Amino acid sequence: MKFLYIYNDLSDKNDELKKIIEGIHHRYLKSDKLILEALTKVSFILYLKKDLVNSLIITDKLSGIIFNNDYDYWTWIEYALCLRAEIAINFSENDKARDSINKINYALNYGEGFQKKIRMNVHKRFMDGEGIELNDSVFSDDDLSIYEEFNYRLIYQMSLIKLKVLGGSEEYKIEKALININSNADAINNLINKGALEKAQPFK
Repeated sequence: MKFLYIYNDLSDKNDELKKIIEGIHHRYLKSDKLILEALTKVSFILYLKKDLVNSLIITDKLSGIIFNNDYDYWTWIEYALCLRAEIAINFSENDKARDSINKINYALNYGEGFQKKIRMNVHKRFMDGEGIELNDSVFSDDDLSIYEEFNYRLIYQMSLIKLKVLGGSEEYKIEKALININSNADAINNLINKGALEKAQPFK
């Protein structure tokens, strides 16, 4: 697997990050796509826990992966790039933020013709908020565990941060994204305090 080296390299960065990385369930090490999914989710979890330094270490590493027109991989890298840009802005590292956005835009505008048109339409629908909002009925399910709710809210948070970093739209403004980011972050941290990380993805 070509991305296993990233997992191994991150484990050597510092003792704290090593412990976190080694906590990833072994099933996420069975394919490149799963490795990218796991590391991206861990970077967002660290961000939510206010560990911006280690989150940035992970996203910096993932940002070095070159776009090769394979969206099975790029979906997760794009999320990581958005988070990298968000953290870089917090640290006033504007060049790093621009680099992240440029890489996202390069992939978005790659190629031409029908495939590019479809890709741009999908992107526009996302920026308009299509499919982003939480389905509140999910949380009324008495059988929903805190681990399942955590996983659900984490993906939601990733989408909101991506939408915010990429500028929002007339239909889904940055101000709305910020309100939902803050509200969902509070809910996630409440779940973390209840022990949700114990069996949440990618730690189970």
